[in-house]
Amino acid sequence: MHKTILKKSSCLLINIGQRVISLLFISTCVFLSSNAQTKEELLQKYHAAQEQQDYKPQKAIVDLLNNLSAKYLFDNPDSAMFFASSALQAAIAQQYLIGQERAMSGIGKAYYVKGSYDSALSFSDRAMHLSEQLHDSTGIAGALNNIGLIYLAHEEIPAAIAQFNKALAMAEQVNNRQQVAADLFDIGICYDEVRKLDSAEWYLNKAMEADTANEEHHITAMAYNRMGKTLYYKGKYGEAIAWYKKVLDYTAYRDNWELAFAYGGLAETYYDLKDYATGINYGLQSFAFAQEMNAKWDAEQALKILSKSYAAAGDFKNAYRYQVLDGMYNDSLYNEAQDQVVSHLKLQQKEAANEALKKQNELVEQKIHLTWVYNICISIFALALIILTILLYRNNKAKEALNRQLLEKNNNIERLNVMKDQLFAVVSHDLRGPIGSLQQTLQYIMEDVLPENERKYLLESLYRQVTVSNQMLNNLLTWAATQRSGITAQLEKIKPGDVIKEVLAVFETLAVKKNISLLYDDTNERPLVADQNQLRIIVQNLLSNAIKFTPTNGKVSIFFTHDAGTVTIHIRDTGTGMSAKKVEKLFNSFGSVVSTFGTAKEKGAGIGLMIVKEFTDQNKGQLAITSEEGSGTTFSVSFLSA
Repeated sequence: MHKTILKKSSCLLINIGQRVISLLFISTCVFLSSNAQTKEELLQKYHAAQEQQDYKPQKAIVDLLNNLSAKYLFDNPDSAMFFASSALQAAIAQQYLIGQERAMSGIGKAYYVKGSYDSALSFSDRAMHLSEQLHDSTGIAGALNNIGLIYLAHEEIPAAIAQFNKALAMAEQVNNRQQVAADLFDIGICYDEVRKLDSAEWYLNKAMEADTANEEHHITAMAYNRMGKTLYYKGKYGEAIAWYKKVLDYTAYRDNWELAFAYGGLAETYYDLKDYATGINYGLQSFAFAQEMNAKWDAEQALKILSKSYAAAGDFKNAYRYQVLDGMYNDSLYNEAQDQVVSHLKLQQKEAANEALKKQNELVEQKIHLTWVYNICISIFALALIILTILLYRNNKAKEALNRQLLEKNNNIERLNVMKDQLFAVVSHDLRGPIGSLQQTLQYIMEDVLPENERKYLLESLYRQVTVSNQMLNNLLTWAATQRSGITAQLEKIKPGDVIKEVLAVFETLAVKKNISLLYDDTNERPLVADQNQLRIIVQNLLSNAIKFTPTNGKVSIFFTHDAGTVTIHIRDTGTGMSAKKVEKLFNSFGSVVSTFGTAKEKGAGIGLMIVKEFTDQNKGQLAITSEEGSGTTFSVSFLSA
């Protein structure tokens, strides 16, 4: 890519390139030879090598371990990870770069099958960088496919398709038939997920066609399964059943993952056909295979359809049993869901870092090119030295500006990581706690063992918990949407009084329960410029906060002030107030750092005030707080006058 004027450097690069190509050829030959063997044959070779007295994990052993990892991937991902990790350690000890690249890719795939997308992304990214250093198109295509699968797991379908198309083009260029079939299949899944079912069928058929030239027909088995799912979505249940049964009868390739999927698909289809007995039979087989390979997601899907099928068949005892098991797996999958959030954040960070690195490389390439041109001209034109100096100065300035941008993005990434940790703390403690209490309360009520007065008390407690948890969840989702989707304000001329009256009607019951007076004065109301929905969320959060921290028999007042350019909404309470130190943290953190119990032990996550600040800024407004401990708080939000 870069040009050089030194013949010696050119020769050195050619020699290095020849050595890399030689290594790639040898590794590819070993890989193809091992790939044709069964798992048992490869395992026997590995044990035989270990029993030799002078055993050392040479390069051939690294390749053997990597191929063992691939053989175990869809039957036992834990074993696949063990062999790939062993290969990585041995490859590092020998400085065997191709072996390291294959091992990292194998570990990334094993983490993906297990549902640990954070770790899958990390190892796939490392494999990608090493493949690029080695100019290994096969490795790059595999890493692109892995990253595309992580996008697919996060339902980022356009981004996933883009990665798979890049991998497909590279695989076709090097004639990697296995990778071509895999990329076509994954594109088919993408279209299936967005219900473009005709396109999905086309790509799945192309994948099966490409897989006919391969020795191991894993992609064909996967395509049979996915074709069954596609036809299920189309409502063609008979055809869907036929495709799923092709997987069960397919002798060219079998693994536990595909069998679990096929039996689960049959269970789902027979449930829709109201043949619950058959559906239960297939659901039990799906659950058994999922348990055998410790695939929690597949197990949870099987349990869900089993619970529904038993209930529809009138067997409520088994329905309840499998519903409880489903709940246990759901709880276990909670940690995997956290990993998906982390994975998604890291995926965004990686894209931002790659974009910055691309710009930096372009700048460096431009600088090298200009330097080369002007170094030739300097021997002829004496004034070229001045021009070259000016150009170098400008390039340095541009580099400094780019470095500042990178530093700013790194700081933003660090802020996202801090918020991520706080977000997990909120979800773990402030949301899961109430949900657990809710489940326990419902259990007592369903068992019908409580006296009427205690039952009424539990129902009132249940209502309060659901109300608070719902508001906390809405705030959490609203804040996450602003961070992930880039919500922007749609500014228009509105009458704020209409919005405030609507919010007051919602909170009137809550205020009455605490015997709090809600005082609204619209004397100085004026039209203003804002996004009506965002204004409603701002007022709702501030009013909820005021009621929460105002004791019984207190007052919450809402009134307006205005001047030539702005209209200000004031929400004043006679509550507990805040210290100056807490006010400073109010809009930069959430969770236990800023959130405390209200005067009636109400819980909160502290996210609402961050949303207030975010939406106020988007509406070109100003937010001010006046508060003193023990003397109440006044929030003032100013908007442009209409």
